[in-house]
Amino acid sequence: MKKLGYEILPKGEYENCVNKKKLGAFIYRFMFSNFIGKLCILDHAMSAKDEATLLNSEFEN
Repeated sequence: MKKLGYEILPKGEYENCVNKKKLGAFIYRFMFSNFIGKLCILDHAMSAKDEATLLNSEFEN
């Protein structure tokens, strides 16, 4: 995506992903281990269908 000129993540989030991997793993583990976290993730994923379709079409071109 960088080659296409897209910013992958906001800079602050990118730094957290690269420099704080253990914290990120803990947060994701916590989110996936309870009903509320799963519900929030599912809601976000279902709301992003158009975004996923657009990304798919960009990668196919």
